[in-house]
Amino acid sequence: MHKRLFIALPLPQTALKALAKYRDTMGRETPYLRWTPVANLHVTALFLGNVAEESIPFAAEALQNVCRAAKPFPLVCESARYAPPQSVPNMVWLSCRKSRLFLALVKRLAAALSAFAPEMDWSPRKADTPHVTLARFQKSVLPERLRRLRRTGLESTSVAVSSCALMESELTPSGPFYRTLSSYSFMLE
Repeated sequence: MHKRLFIALPLPQTALKALAKYRDTMGRETPYLRWTPVANLHVTALFLGNVAEESIPFAAEALQNVCRAAKPFPLVCESARYAPPQSVPNMVWLSCRKSRLFLALVKRLAAALSAFAPEMDWSPRKADTPHVTLARFQKSVLPERLRRLRRTGLESTSVAVSSCALMESELTPSGPFYRTLSSYSFMLE
């Protein structure tokens, strides 16, 4: 048996509250979007894909070891935008400024977890744009029909990254259901 897993960077409550307010405002203007529940908002560090259940404890231990060696770092929020970049949009992201510290963490995670995740979806290009997926399109929309996205209120806000979580993603008709399997704080400064 396998589970669909990814590594998430949890968001602080202040950011979650601001994003809930943003969703409530934009949701009325964008009926073509299915907004991510606030409890599911996170920065995805690494998508592992289907991982064998017997490998999950070893993957959790590898994640814990990476977190023990990591120091907290900031991610700076930029703006809400249609995504992915250079493609037909099918999501709304809260993009964050490129971060060499984020990229270094993702590289360490990929190296530590690759033995347990043969379907791992990682490349430096993908890790180049940290982001929070705020919404997904319910149906395709012509680009000229897309509503202009409002400011989130988090522009230029620094969000502290101080932990990682090993998450299970169960796909359902109403959207993904996320479950935290384990979570580890970074080494304190």
